[in-house]
Amino acid sequence: MGWSPSKKRKEMRLPDLRYLLVKSESDSPPEAFLSFMLTYEDGHEVIYCYEIHLSPHLQRSGLGKRLMQIVEGMGRVAELEKAMLTVFTGNQDALGFYGKLGYEVDDYSPQPRALRNGVVKKPDYVILSKPLK
Repeated sequence: MGWSPSKKRKEMRLPDLRYLLVKSESDSPPEAFLSFMLTYEDGHEVIYCYEIHLSPHLQRSGLGKRLMQIVEGMGRVAELEKAMLTVFTGNQDALGFYGKLGYEVDDYSPQPRALRNGVVKKPDYVILSKPLK
């Protein structure tokens, strides 16, 4: 699996995808952004966080937490069931960050599977969620 630049570019142009941009000045490039979409995931109305990126000098400043709170708040106002996101299992910093915000592995997250030769293949990502109601 992994990350695919071409698939990511296509995803970033989805018509319902929205962005929160953080800029130091109106004419400066973004220093942080979060992309999200109100959508259905396995029959549930959710707000899905697709990406969150902060410039290194803004990391661990509380801004990432604030951006997630804004998106969760939008989900609550829209009366959605939960907030969801996907994170690579190798990204321990992100897993810790989302865990502190109350995100847990979702029931629909892919499970390890045993191959015919007995080897267990673990997915390289997990789906996390947080109830909004």
